[in-house]
Amino acid sequence: MKSRELLNKIEDLLEKKHQAYPERGEIFNELVKTANEYFEYLWESNDFVNWKPDFQKTGKLDSFIDKPVFICGNMKSGTTLLLTLLDGSDQMLVLPGDSYLIYWAGEIGRKSAKEVISRWFFKMISPAGQKPFWFLGRNEKDYRDLLYYSRYFLEETKLGISSFPAAVFCAHPNPPENIRYWVEKTPHNEGRIRQILKLYPEARFINILRDPLENITSLKRFSKFREWEREAFVRRKVSAIKMNFKFASDNLKKLGSQKYKIIKYEDLTGDCRTVMKGVCGFLGLEYRNIFSVPTVNGEPAVSNSIYKERRVSGEVKDSSGEKKWINSLSEKEKEFIASAVYKEVVGFGYDWTLPGIKKYRKIFLEKIFDLKMIINKIRWLKKQK
Repeated sequence: MKSRELLNKIEDLLEKKHQAYPERGEIFNELVKTANEYFEYLWESNDFVNWKPDFQKTGKLDSFIDKPVFICGNMKSGTTLLLTLLDGSDQMLVLPGDSYLIYWAGEIGRKSAKEVISRWFFKMISPAGQKPFWFLGRNEKDYRDLLYYSRYFLEETKLGISSFPAAVFCAHPNPPENIRYWVEKTPHNEGRIRQILKLYPEARFINILRDPLENITSLKRFSKFREWEREAFVRRKVSAIKMNFKFASDNLKKLGSQKYKIIKYEDLTGDCRTVMKGVCGFLGLEYRNIFSVPTVNGEPAVSNSIYKERRVSGEVKDSSGEKKWINSLSEKEKEFIASAVYKEVVGFGYDWTLPGIKKYRKIFLEKIFDLKMIINKIRWLKKQK
């Protein structure tokens, strides 16, 4: 009875959250609270002592567990879209939403298995805050298996942070049949390459870039729905984007095109088929039409655009010609953005040399920003050691 009550409440809150996206507020807080109650219910009623893993399933892990693909990029730059386009492959296990695996790697061994697993559990219910929900489906057994396998891999094996993709694969009711990779997406993975390669020497990376003027416009609108500090908001986000462009360039030089691929959001939405053919070639996969259809665990994915009129399900909407920044950013913001990232953006082929944008570039602001970025990058890299 308790299980049914919790599931009904979660379903109701998920629907409300979907309708309110991207707002969070009390609906989101109540959903997290109820999902945690469901996690506690499953954990306490699981028979961990007598449970045994299916060794036929665990025996398949060797084919892919050391071969992750990490999607890199700034917030609202198209990382979720790329993740959903890879979801339909029967050769990849695509983890839902922002998994933050690398962020949480340090918690393994310092915190209990239960504490670590509880972080992952909510993502399996509400991957991106919008439909479709329930990544493993609605069968309670599959979620119980997720907890069983997660605990088993964390406590009985040396898989470490790989315990989560391993558990998702083993608990999945319809796992990929010819699996070769697992795919993870978290903003700013590009700045954690050194840490990732220590864990996964065979890892590959796909970095998606987006025109910073449109990226900041989207983030600025997004901030209105979240409790973000507004002071110096644009300055902080421009710093993150500039860092993303710099890391993308540096990482490509260091790792080479066999391990590191860069694509543009505008190209992905403007000519999805061509870009995804290139992505498939990078991964050694045969392109099929499913790679141009965004899904989450096989279900049509709703785009997470800030603009309701742009939200579509199971398709890619062309945004390559959008110029929302013209009327959405102040003159001072345009000046700051153009000055801060002009060189990096032009270096990747964006048409900022056109008079309509170039006029905002101020050399003295550019030099000041460059100096600050050098200091910030040194601090960042020291934290990754």
